[in-house]
Amino acid sequence: MTFPIIYATGLMFPFVTRTDNPIVGKCQWDEKREHDGRCVYCYAQGPKGIAVQKNMPLYKGPPRLNEKVLRKSLKPNDFLFPSMRDWFNPNMSVELRVPAYAWIRKYAPVKALILTKNPKGLYEDLAEDLVPRNCVVGATIEADVDYPQLSGAPPQTERLEYMRMIHSDFPEYKTFVSAEPVLRFTTDFPEKIKDVGPWATAVGYDSRKCMLPEPLLPNTEWLIGELSWFTTVYVKKLRQAWWAEGPKEVAWG
Repeated sequence: MTFPIIYATGLMFPFVTRTDNPIVGKCQWDEKREHDGRCVYCYAQGPKGIAVQKNMPLYKGPPRLNEKVLRKSLKPNDFLFPSMRDWFNPNMSVELRVPAYAWIRKYAPVKALILTKNPKGLYEDLAEDLVPRNCVVGATIEADVDYPQLSGAPPQTERLEYMRMIHSDFPEYKTFVSAEPVLRFTTDFPEKIKDVGPWATAVGYDSRKCMLPEPLLPNTEWLIGELSWFTTVYVKKLRQAWWAEGPKEVAWG
């Protein structure tokens, strides 16, 4: 028996019903790097991101609370994605996350997806019992290979380890893994994701034309099939790797 493979057409995960940003401001992974170490492919804050293209003030300046959002009401059936910036950047304080958590907790049984590239920070908040129980906790993990040239965020292998620890130490929380944009991975990647015990996963290709080190389409289709043995898979932007010219033999790495 396999789990569903759901092909999505929108930009957001199809189970998400609303997006609100209780914490705004610029993502900053490493102030010494170009673009503060932000991920080169980031839909919101990357060099080609919508915040840069449209000069959006919500994604400028230091992280801060968006009081307008915190005054909004949530509906019981909402599945919220509460951030277009990472809540666990080095320049983010826990004092900002606490009011955002309280807002989500207030409207339980609302569900919310807390998605980060720094699950170590998420683990620390879980250990302090700060994260509401109505949250799904997840990480973007594009591969089981590290790509430091693409981001100042913690390496992918570290993210896998901390998500495994979250699943082991906090089994009361559902976990989620997003391999989007998917990068070249090894044949061990599905098993490493399985160790995270994900409620669901997402797989998709880059949408910003950033010329990333992408896997060939047959490799990604194999990954999706392997994941479906143990979790629901949401598939977005499935296509051939940008660098592939016509049919090629499957080449790992």
